[in-house]
Amino acid sequence: LEVRGELDDFVGLSASTGVDTTALSLLREPWSQDVRIGASVALRNMAVHEGVARPTPHRPGHLSRVTAYPMHDAAEDEKSALVVFRTWREGRLEADEAGRGSPDGSGEESGREASEADDGDADPAAEAARWRRAAAALADELEHARANLQIVSEQLETSNEELQSINEEMQSTNEELQSSNEELETSSEELQSTNEELSTVNDELQVSTQLLAATVQRQRSILDNVATPMIVVDTTLAVVDSSLSSAEIFGVPEDLTEPHLSHCRPVPGFPPLERLVGDALASRSRRAVQVEADGVSATLSVAPYDGPDGELRGAIVQLQDSTEALRGAVAELGAIFAHVPVALALCDARGEVVAANANAHRWLGLEEPALAGRDVHAHLPEALAERLREIDRDALASGRTAAGDVYRLEVAGLEPKWVRTTHVPFAHGDSSESMLLLMSEDLTRQHEQERRTAYFRTRMDLALEASDIGTWDYHVERDESFWSERFRSILGLAVDAPPSAAAFMERVHPEDRARAEAAVADAIDSGEPYSVRLRIVPEGGETRWTTVRGRRIDDEEGGRKLVGTLIDETELVARLERLGAQNNHLRLAERLSETGYWQLDLGADRTLFWSDQVYAIHGLDPGSYVPNVADALSFYHPEDHERVSALVEGAIADGTGFAFTARVRHASGEYRRVKSLGVAQRDGTTGADRLFGVLMDVTELTARERSLAEARDELARSNAELSRFSYVCSHDMKEPVRLIETMAMMLLAEDAAGQSEQTRELLTRIRANTGRLRAIIDGLLAYSRVEARVETGPVELGRVALELRDALALLIAEKNAELVIGELPTVEGACVHFTQLIQNLVGNALAYTDADLPLVQISGERTGDGVRLVVEDNGPGIPEADRARVFDVFARLQLDGEIEGTGLGLSICQRIVHQYGGTIECAASALGGAAFVIRLPGA
Repeated sequence: LEVRGELDDFVGLSASTGVDTTALSLLREPWSQDVRIGASVALRNMAVHEGVARPTPHRPGHLSRVTAYPMHDAAEDEKSALVVFRTWREGRLEADEAGRGSPDGSGEESGREASEADDGDADPAAEAARWRRAAAALADELEHARANLQIVSEQLETSNEELQSINEEMQSTNEELQSSNEELETSSEELQSTNEELSTVNDELQVSTQLLAATVQRQRSILDNVATPMIVVDTTLAVVDSSLSSAEIFGVPEDLTEPHLSHCRPVPGFPPLERLVGDALASRSRRAVQVEADGVSATLSVAPYDGPDGELRGAIVQLQDSTEALRGAVAELGAIFAHVPVALALCDARGEVVAANANAHRWLGLEEPALAGRDVHAHLPEALAERLREIDRDALASGRTAAGDVYRLEVAGLEPKWVRTTHVPFAHGDSSESMLLLMSEDLTRQHEQERRTAYFRTRMDLALEASDIGTWDYHVERDESFWSERFRSILGLAVDAPPSAAAFMERVHPEDRARAEAAVADAIDSGEPYSVRLRIVPEGGETRWTTVRGRRIDDEEGGRKLVGTLIDETELVARLERLGAQNNHLRLAERLSETGYWQLDLGADRTLFWSDQVYAIHGLDPGSYVPNVADALSFYHPEDHERVSALVEGAIADGTGFAFTARVRHASGEYRRVKSLGVAQRDGTTGADRLFGVLMDVTELTARERSLAEARDELARSNAELSRFSYVCSHDMKEPVRLIETMAMMLLAEDAAGQSEQTRELLTRIRANTGRLRAIIDGLLAYSRVEARVETGPVELGRVALELRDALALLIAEKNAELVIGELPTVEGACVHFTQLIQNLVGNALAYTDADLPLVQISGERTGDGVRLVVEDNGPGIPEADRARVFDVFARLQLDGEIEGTGLGLSICQRIVHQYGGTIECAASALGGAAFVIRLPGA
């Protein structure tokens, strides 16, 4: 973040740092490594970390050390490290330390001790001090190496996790792309199927139209050939149809299309037709008058008629001649009655058949005249018959034509029909008797066409809904538009919003409007289909990406119509943008991690894909080389070629994965060591469809691992030699110290009376100092044995604490203290280590207490990531500034004469905890004194 002071002695540049932009890369080695390790350890433990003293570059006779101080900004919740480079002249710091270690605190005695050491009479204390410095230096080296190894291990784990995350992201990206392609293919197939179905429906509708036209032509032929004068008027009294014979009688103008009834000029003697027809329509009942004119004796009748929906449509005006001509007309009507393509049945008020045509008998599977005098509905299923009888009663009661629902007519031995019956009530002649004409139409073909049309329309709607597509059309000449509901929804318009081309263009983004207008104009002129991507801006909504497709269709009248679809692709565009961002991140991760990926398609061509980083590892240019399987394998060292080929072919055959480390020839000619991980992927149920893997250059990493392994072996050897040396040294020193102590005791005991007071005081001091020296030697011996191999297993901390309370019973009673032991968990380790750990912490608390009623409390709990153990007291406590250095070797906060001790107890505790991968820290206790908090990893 920031550099203060001059660091020229520690800064250097090299060609290998050309692409590295971190500031630490500017430091020389091993200072760069010391700074990385020191900052990481200080921030992780939130404690000061000192590095190893090293010779200062360009400054002979000087040493330098890196010290990392953790800093925490509580307001911003940010952590950073302050790294300090300290430089001193070699020998000056040792002299200072020797001076501080002298009995009276001056440097003179240390100088004398150094002089005596030069003369060959090494003082034990000076020797011990030198050994302590040597041991401290070796401990620093050991701690530095351990921290280095831990950092490298964490970096390796992080690299593996990043590689695994990259692999998962790439697989997810491929799956999303494949899913998008499949969805687009499905939508295209559904639209093609819908177009084919619409074409089929259109063909069927044309056939229906032709059939309808033929039916109308037949009816026209019937009216033209019937002898009875007949005209048909609608509710506005416009003549919509007439027979040929009606032109002379009713005077229907031939030069007018659908003339009004008032334009007709009937022969003299006819009543006003407008009033007669108006009365019949108003009452919705038949009206009849007798006409005598020009030798014509006939009945003029007006019968209102309803449509299939039951609504009044108009009236039929006919003249029934009572003469021979009338009888001929009746005969003709009888022929029509017999041959009209509907089933007719004339029934009386009781429902008995008066007359029925051949179709009525044929549709029911009967012979004529089987229906005469019988209930026509009796031949139908009971539920259907009852429904039809109810309609008969309603029609007779109201005097209005009633059209029933379409029903399925099933008769044994005959093909089922879909039928609709119209119930027409009328009065029989001049009598008041009501009769009913039942006209049944065969709608089987129409029903089937409607069913298929509804089916195809439903499928089309479902396909459009599933594909989130809106439909539209625009008639160019009439400037008329149609929008589907989904089309309106995409535009953000209400369902009842009037569709128009202008309204659509208002929703198009201003920057895309010109392209949209140009595409529409070109499609109208050329008739070629078009597709254009536009941004739609709904009112009050976010901009949406859409694709508009359309084509021109010309109708029979020469009009031009554009029809097309509108697809909302906002999510697709967003997904593509996310995929693009993911690909960019993937390429960045490739470059930073120096790991490439590859994919081998196991189809007939066996195409091979390399990412940019794989090309970089091989030293090849992606633009000038296309990889293939044979070439890819040929890059491997001849000694590795057969093994790599066998692993790849085995993964293909078994559908499994592989991992190997091998040598690859770089374009420069040198061989680089690479690591490859691969996995087989399949879409079907058998065999592998593709191989996917990653490739990383581990040449430098392998070299570093080899160096670390050598350093680890050397460290283990040095540690073993240090332990042996410490043990031998401590063991050999104990004997002369014990001898000096014994001799002092003998001198005190043998001639106590003859000795001067000064002599006795000197002997007493010799005995006390040798006893303290013996305790220090025992502590050093215990400190060197912490990492010795001992038997491990489950350790019940509660049981260990209880045994220690019994062992320290005299000291607890002497101090009038209380030892409270809570519920303690069981841990995995060596019982001797945890016994010494708790004993040192409890002993320290009892030794340094100043309370009248000392209290020491041991508590523990199992946390989510391990075990937490706390030993606390109500003693004087430890100042916050001194809490970090209480664990230093020989560090004591009390003067030597105040409290007995060696200064090794807490150092041994820290070494035991670190051996199990845990942490120990000193903090303030709620009891008022100091608290030592131990955290051990593990379940």
